[in-house]
Amino acid sequence: ATISADPRFQLAQALRSGEGGGPEAAINIFANLLDMSRETQGETSLNAALCQYEYGNALFRAVVRKNEDDDNVEGGDGERKHGKQEEEEDNKKPAAKKESQREIMAAAALKRSAVSGDSTSSSGKRFKVGDDSMDNEAGLKQGDEIHSKNNIDGRLISANETVQAKMEDDASSGDENDEEEDVALALEMMETSLAILLPHATNEDSSTKNEQKQQQWALGQLPRILVCIGDLHSFRGQFGDAADAYCRALPYREEAWKRLKQIHAKNSDKAEPLTMEALQCQRHLVETYALVTEALLACQKGEDVVCHHNDDDDDENGEGSAVAAKGSKGGEGSEKTMGRVLVPAKERMSFAESHYELAREGLEDLLYRMGKMAAAKMEIGNEKKDIGYAVMMVVGIGNSIKDEN
Repeated sequence: ATISADPRFQLAQALRSGEGGGPEAAINIFANLLDMSRETQGETSLNAALCQYEYGNALFRAVVRKNEDDDNVEGGDGERKHGKQEEEEDNKKPAAKKESQREIMAAAALKRSAVSGDSTSSSGKRFKVGDDSMDNEAGLKQGDEIHSKNNIDGRLISANETVQAKMEDDASSGDENDEEEDVALALEMMETSLAILLPHATNEDSSTKNEQKQQQWALGQLPRILVCIGDLHSFRGQFGDAADAYCRALPYREEAWKRLKQIHAKNSDKAEPLTMEALQCQRHLVETYALVTEALLACQKGEDVVCHHNDDDDDENGEGSAVAAKGSKGGEGSEKTMGRVLVPAKERMSFAESHYELAREGLEDLLYRMGKMAAAKMEIGNEKKDIGYAVMMVVGIGNSIKDEN
């Protein structure tokens, strides 16, 4: 059985998405599953990588939930909102005052995923899994292991020990420090998971059908993790790092959409794919374009957009920022800013507008596709609601660009 089919894993996903005890109750379950995966399949197994990401994701969401309760401010943790939370969020704009930008971006991240039911378990019951679907057919077999090129084995410790240490620290330190420690640990978990998955997803030596299926599964997880890392940076108010993470997710989103259209053209006589998979894939791409725009708009006006991710860590695996401009001197000034210049100040708005146009054009095509499916009385399900949020997101960004200009 795969870890994603484990009832405990599915329960933790439901809790993390806000059901029952919420993400706080999911943390220990994911920690136990992470320890189990490490012991039975290895510290760099695909199952361990998935549990590590979900563990970090749950930690992050728990911090945001607590932040909401304490400050009565809507926060973001990679899940979308329901009910009146959505209604309240509709009136917010990403280009609002800078002092509240962190909370607004966090709220957008929360809303973006919680409405979505992108993943389906093997039993057919839907569970929320961040922003993307998790295909159980990809199958993470017992004993399937990969070895990251990053030297991470020495710093992977027991997840339960981490939780226990965190609980002990909570009793003796302030809430603010606890929150930052949890967010830092969540980021470390996500980045380690990404480091494990990258070599497997980019492995061109996969020969067997099972290896190829696992490679495609891992490839699908990369943008999901990167988007969540971007959401975490947005929550911290580190919008340059958020923009970088979203940009790193873009090539995977674009390639997935391109591949789906190619497969359709090869196997079907219809002009365009009219399936739920096509709607979801294109929506994810539109949302990622929009996220890049939001993060760029949130950066300080008149200053370079600076990030602290080192492309050298990813270049050998083919991953890098998708926001590099022609003629842009992205590496200059890094010593002065203690980071890498992702977008020069004078190009920030043009970059934001170009990504907004990509989001708007993609959304128009997406709405046309959905309309054709609805006219043909094809099942759309919750995707209609998700696309409705994408519409609000893109329209809000367009208003924000007008306000700034």
